[in-house]
Amino acid sequence: MSYLHWHVGMKVVCVEGANREHGYGDEKLPETGRVYTIREIKPCMGSGVVCITLREIVNEKRTYFQVDLRREVFGECAWPAHTFRPIQDRKTDISVFTALLNDQKQKEPA
Repeated sequence: MSYLHWHVGMKVVCVEGANREHGYGDEKLPETGRVYTIREIKPCMGSGVVCITLREIVNEKRTYFQVDLRREVFGECAWPAHTFRPIQDRKTDISVFTALLNDQKQKEPA
């Protein structure tokens, strides 16, 4: 998936919530099905995976052991972007329904 069109402030829905088994400690975690706002987009340290932080969840920075780098890193927990999907903004257009109502008014006997 290309993340080129993703941007800070974009609304996304969590499709695969994080769980405590991944070793996150006591951080607040995103929940499957909830809508969030992107606060930051960044590469996960050394893995090449695109990660995001969320406006609705702010955790303290701390030291993590990065398994793929085999070293400790300091920062705020971020989540892989592939566990989120963009929310598609749809403009509400009720002109079809308005036309149906107007058509019904014209058919009513006077």
